[in-house]
Amino acid sequence: LVEEFLARQETTSSECSPRKTSASSKRYVFLFSGTERNWRYLKALQLAVSTLQLTCPAYGITVIWNAEDVANPEKIAWFERRGVDIRRAAPTTYDPDRYHRLKLHLWELADFEQLMFYDSDMIFLGRPDEAFQDCGQ
Repeated sequence: LVEEFLARQETTSSECSPRKTSASSKRYVFLFSGTERNWRYLKALQLAVSTLQLTCPAYGITVIWNAEDVANPEKIAWFERRGVDIRRAAPTTYDPDRYHRLKLHLWELADFEQLMFYDSDMIFLGRPDEAFQDCGQ
């Protein structure tokens, strides 16, 4: 089902325009650790980004991407075609079981005042923009 949904998204245009690097001080952020053993995680991330974009979010999307993952540039190109900002980050450890530590790179996104970090297993049914106001200024 995920493959079918993503394929349909390839052929349909969104009613809202993608926001690659908006001047906004707010950003939605995801993480991709990039190990070859987690291709399902990549599909989950593609699904999360696709469903978020279908809500026409007011703010741009960034994915912190493991800089060690250079095997398949097409994976990154899929996100770039959708206006997603890719930030390559070196892992703090070279143990694939601990690549979740890439989340620490969130603090390096100093060009934004507010970030909403989402796990890749999210499916967005509505616009999450209000979460920025709910969390304060």
